[in-house]
Amino acid sequence: MSTEISLSYSIPYIVFLLVLMILFFKRNENVNNSKSNTQIDVITILLLLIFIGLRGHIYSDWMSYYPRFESLPTLWSGDILKAILIGDMEPGFLLYAIIIKSFFPNYFIWVFINTVIDLWVLQWIFKKYTNYYVLAFIVFFAMNGLMIEFNLYRNAKAIMLFLISVEYLRNRKFVPYLILNLIGACFHYSAFIFIPLYFFIHLKVPRLLVWAIFIVSNLIFLLQIKWIGLFLGDLVSIINISMIAEKTAIYSDSASEFVFSLGYFERVFSFLFFAFFYNKIINENPVNIIFFNLFLLYFLFIFCFYEISVFSERFSFLFCISYWILYPNVYTAIIQKRTKYIFLGVFFLFLLFKTAAANKNILARYDNVLWGIRSFDERTIDFDQYSDFIDQ
Repeated sequence: MSTEISLSYSIPYIVFLLVLMILFFKRNENVNNSKSNTQIDVITILLLLIFIGLRGHIYSDWMSYYPRFESLPTLWSGDILKAILIGDMEPGFLLYAIIIKSFFPNYFIWVFINTVIDLWVLQWIFKKYTNYYVLAFIVFFAMNGLMIEFNLYRNAKAIMLFLISVEYLRNRKFVPYLILNLIGACFHYSAFIFIPLYFFIHLKVPRLLVWAIFIVSNLIFLLQIKWIGLFLGDLVSIINISMIAEKTAIYSDSASEFVFSLGYFERVFSFLFFAFFYNKIINENPVNIIFFNLFLLYFLFIFCFYEISVFSERFSFLFCISYWILYPNVYTAIIQKRTKYIFLGVFFLFLLFKTAAANKNILARYDNVLWGIRSFDERTIDFDQYSDFIDQ
């Protein structure tokens, strides 16, 4: 009989992460061997493509995406315009799915194509903005990358388009930056938040403001200061709209109960770590200013908007990409070999622990189309039975 929590569900994820770590050390051993490095990079991307792209129904959002994909028309049949305009998802995403379904009418092929696109963008970004390609993918895998790929299909495309647009942001080319993120918003409306970032995200933040963000955010979170509820309550009383009042109550009730969790200590440590190496990493590459500022936004959303957990979690995912760039670049900034080894030892142990903790529930039970997957109906039984008891 299945149980909802078991470390056995984490084993495939831990094993895969260990393989990536071995590839990282192997690449470091042959740092001057370009042929060997290329082979390791190719193996890394192929393994990720198999593990992520050929997965079965894992985590939770397949419950929405599988039936939606099956119900979509193709370019040669059905009312496409109606499906796009009155659909329950963003029109750009629906059109994208319809185009793929027209040529490959299979949900798992669609998932595979999604993964190919995302990994292609990521490998280009990691080679462009980091010196440690495999390490960047290790951080991606263990720090929210799987959640984005497995659950946030629409957000993933918006994030990838933003990552492509970073080049135009840093070169101050607003029009292509705007176009890319408007396209991203057609996949998920949350991408609209990327557009105003153009005007300030490239600026170096004064150290005083950095530490003010750290202190104030921690105070709000630790003392559970409900400033959003207070502000929205006043706003509702002014405009006197009952529907907004009801929504405010619902969202305020959705705030997650505070605990000194692993996530809290990880975010605080990451903040201190990135702040300590700030000058070194921006001297190495000024683009790190952008990713550091994205991390500040991630920190703000997690800590200051804890009252509305859905809002905090969904928007913070847009900025967790900062981890994937900053940690490899901090590793680059560490000069002494002994310190590098200590850092890797502690960091890799943490990532293994985090991966085990994040995937120990039954909804994360891994399977793959290469050796057989559990059906939609079988997975639905588990979801209906256990989803209320699992924080996925």
